[in-house]
Amino acid sequence: MIDFQNLQSFISNENLFKSQKLTLKPGQIFYGGIVKLYPDDLALIQLGGVKLHAKLHAALDINMKYWFQVVPNENMIELKIIEHSQLNKTNNNQVNPILSPTQFDASQLLKQLGLATTSENEQLISMVVKDGLPITKDGLKQASEWLKDKTDIKRALIATKFVIQNDLPMNHNILNSMYAVYTKESLSSSLVNIFADILDVPQKTSTMMQLANLLQSVILVKHQDEAVKMIQDLLKFITKTESNAEQKTAQGLLHKLGFTSAELNELKSLINSNERIILEKNAIILKVVENNNTAIKQALLHHNEILTEDEINLLNKTIQPLNESSANWGNGKVVLRNFIQLFNSLGLNYERSLLFAENKQEIEANLQTLKPLLMKVLSDEVLTPHLKDKLDQLLQRITGQQLLFSSEQGPVQQLIMQIPIQLQHFMTDLTIQWSGRRGKNGDIDPDFCRIVFYIDLAHIKETLVDVHVQNRIVNIRVYNETPQLDILVKKLMFSLKENLNKLNYHLSSIKVVDQQQSVRKVNSIQTKNISSANGVDFRV
Repeated sequence: MIDFQNLQSFISNENLFKSQKLTLKPGQIFYGGIVKLYPDDLALIQLGGVKLHAKLHAALDINMKYWFQVVPNENMIELKIIEHSQLNKTNNNQVNPILSPTQFDASQLLKQLGLATTSENEQLISMVVKDGLPITKDGLKQASEWLKDKTDIKRALIATKFVIQNDLPMNHNILNSMYAVYTKESLSSSLVNIFADILDVPQKTSTMMQLANLLQSVILVKHQDEAVKMIQDLLKFITKTESNAEQKTAQGLLHKLGFTSAELNELKSLINSNERIILEKNAIILKVVENNNTAIKQALLHHNEILTEDEINLLNKTIQPLNESSANWGNGKVVLRNFIQLFNSLGLNYERSLLFAENKQEIEANLQTLKPLLMKVLSDEVLTPHLKDKLDQLLQRITGQQLLFSSEQGPVQQLIMQIPIQLQHFMTDLTIQWSGRRGKNGDIDPDFCRIVFYIDLAHIKETLVDVHVQNRIVNIRVYNETPQLDILVKKLMFSLKENLNKLNYHLSSIKVVDQQQSVRKVNSIQTKNISSANGVDFRV
């Protein structure tokens, strides 16, 4: 499954926007090469994918690589050869240049910096060298200390790289947030698992109930939310309807869906006493839903062959309002509204919303989003170590997403977002990355940009859609391994072109690339053999 770091790699491999952000500060060290020498101690230095002019007081050779350190100079960048090079002097006391990243001795540099010669530290130094990352000695020490107890070093190094590249403070809080973002567990799975764990807490406080209710509204717990509403409506038929026939039909249907007579009597008593079936009492329903997943899913999809005609008619009456209220993913305005709602519900805009809140009501509404509720539960509640760790990881993940959402590379801005979405009865994550030059108002220029979508769908599985926009001319590549997907895309091409024209965009091309080619671009997409695909999840 593609995660954030691989999506970012995909963007950078074919970057439309070559400008990169580079801010050098006194004390930073980096591994770079000499491209050209000029009079007056000036040189053109290659640092990763960036070239820069700097002042150097040293006799160096073109096409050689060295360790540099930035020294204070208000007028221009000034560099010196880092002391580590003194460990590699020739007999005539000249600096012996380091010819390539594979030839330098990481252990010697670690020793010079006072860092332990461990595998983690050597990998850290190798990453700094390979990617041309400028970092202070103190920053290296902070990163080294943080890496000590990390079980997934690859993930930890990617998090460290993001912090360095975006000039963020090298502290444990920020590193932990980025580490949580790059987990392989999907966000939707994490939310579902935490919701289930909260349900298992014997005595829930009001704050925990608020958190559970919010999680339920955000994730819809796969098809559980629809199932719960359907069952609640069927229970009303048992107690509120004047038709004995409908009462019997509803009761028979609920029995077939897995409810015992004792469970139905308990739920009926709640309705008869005008009590609202709150989350605590929904535990009965949710337990039945989980234990009878197949039967209830079949009922929701109208595929249950054991139902009578009366039961099917009653189901239709119950399910129709649910279908009408579900998200319409073919309507752009509805999709935008859903995205904004999910973005706000997760608390990804929490601090900004607090800053610009105009009244007490807006502040109160903002405090009911996921991030502040997590902070409140973690600070106020007595939790099991297992649940506390999960909640803390989720909080760090949200904070990490906020950092990802504001990444800038000079004049180029990148926005990355991952949200859980419900497609009928299938729950998945949608990852989106926008990349483009900033316009006059600071937003991404819609005339020149790139958008990459990644989603794992129920039928056509892992799908990556790469959208290039140049002067409002649109070229699209769809990476997927589903057989004959290109035929379906061609059928939808006219509709797509027509809708883009309405927005003053011109569709130039759309191409389906098989999974084997996409693996070469994003090596985390694992090839799977799909025997059949019985449906399509999105309209292109």
